Amino acid sequence: MNQKKILNYFHFFFFISFFFFWDINLFTLKNYNIFGIEQIKYLEISLNFLILILLFPIFYLSISRKNNLNLFKTLKKQINILYLFLFVLIHTFVISFFYDKDLVLEDYLTIFFIFALGIIYCKYRDFLFINFEKIIFIFLIILIFFSLYNQVRVYNFGSCLADFYLISFLKKTLNLNLSNVFYKENSHLAMTIVGVLISITYFASITKNKYWKAIFLVLTFFLFIFILQNSSTTFFVSYFVSQLIILIFYYKNISNYFWFYSFILLLISIFAFSSDNNCIKKISDFNIIDVVEKKINKEEKNLTTLIYERSFIIAIDTIVSRPLGWGINGTETATVNLLNKPKYKNIYIGAKQLNIKDALGNIFKIINEFGVFSFIVFFMFIRYLLKLKKINGYNLFIISLFITQCIRGAGFFNGGFIFCIFEFFYVSDLNKQFNKNLK
Repeated sequence: MNQKKILNYFHFFFFISFFFFWDINLFTLKNYNIFGIEQIKYLEISLNFLILILLFPIFYLSISRKNNLNLFKTLKKQINILYLFLFVLIHTFVISFFYDKDLVLEDYLTIFFIFALGIIYCKYRDFLFINFEKIIFIFLIILIFFSLYNQVRVYNFGSCLADFYLISFLKKTLNLNLSNVFYKENSHLAMTIVGVLISITYFASITKNKYWKAIFLVLTFFLFIFILQNSSTTFFVSYFVSQLIILIFYYKNISNYFWFYSFILLLISIFAFSSDNNCIKKISDFNIIDVVEKKINKEEKNLTTLIYERSFIIAIDTIVSRPLGWGINGTETATVNLLNKPKYKNIYIGAKQLNIKDALGNIFKIINEFGVFSFIVFFMFIRYLLKLKKINGYNLFIISLFITQCIRGAGFFNGGFIFCIFEFFYVSDLNKQFNKNLK
């Protein structure tokens, strides 16, 4: 094996860690209190931050004689991503100045991570695009190995508890009891696995080689069984919404085999979801009237649903009363600001403890922290959907990843969400360059 292939596998590992192993913590720097309860982690260093190692070869090549100013040229070609970083930087200091917000270490680290990951994305986006099928394949092999190696399953927060009859059949006949070894919650699994399932389905549908088509179909089937055994409302809702968006925008651009496979998986998902009251309850408990009236009332309501309602209330309150947003990492401040009001003094304690920093969904986090400017990101997403001339597995992954993590996310860096935003701005620059070449 030559040196280039070895380096490629290292790169594969870094991207796999960034997208899929973000729930594996290396260490935590500090804990602190919220509402007198020590339960929020100040800063976690997870396996996904290993991707920052890619900065070293980038800077090394940039200062070498043969590649002088290489980094500058890379950023100049992707000026939109540079503008995005400058906006975040300016917005952070403007919010700090006008609202007397003290910037802490976490804020400076967040700004650094955005800049560093932007550089990595600009430099390696084409590599990621070209090798994405291999990256997905390697990840699935790792997932299969560990899920078969450790078949001890424990209750997982966010899971749907009932066993769909297909899962029960496989357990009894094959003694197949797949464990979720990488993720603390099944909803965390769903944040990235929806995109993987859609991408692997696409690869199976377009591969002309019968050998590889069989392999991809087996991987698709295995992955789907794995998901059903570690299911969550996040998966079912996100998979349905992602497929619906893809159908609306690309029903003519993707092969009929993809739609055939997807229809079967979607049909089974709907049956599995509808057969589990624990899953259905998280949606049926949602009360739009409580959101409009800004009530955070537990009663018999599912806790996940209660926090979703809280996130809606905070996001609406941010747009109305603080349209510029609360600044980077300001979701926690926005949440505490709302819950400190007298009317919320005696609300259920779980609503004061959980998802204080991530708001449960990245759509809420973006709105809380950037206010009306958050709609630029959603505009760029729609533009991305409309401007794509050719669709492929990487595009499908990015689209479904963004949709899923807007519904249920754990921050901008976990699960590769920040790469989705970079992709929207990156492709916008590619379209500009393409149009210039036509003139």
